[in-house]
Amino acid sequence: MIRNKYDYNANAAQRLYEELRTSSREGISLTRKELHLIDRIVTPLISQGQSPHMILTRFPELNQSIITHYSYIAGKSCSVEIWI
Repeated sequence: MIRNKYDYNANAAQRLYEELRTSSREGISLTRKELHLIDRIVTPLISQGQSPHMILTRFPELNQSIITHYSYIAGKSCSVEIWI
């Protein structure tokens, strides 16, 4: 049986890790359509006085953490404006 031989390059692995870590923290990982759908649900409810926490409780299909939800609002990804 022939075994495959692999070389491990620590510098290349570290570079790849840092690129992945950086890219995962950039921007929004949603399509425009997904973001528009979330905005259509969230904006009217917040305008009616509901908290982001209550919205996520009522709409689990949004599949967001509360921190992500607040980040979208604070980052002006949603058309709603609230004080955070």
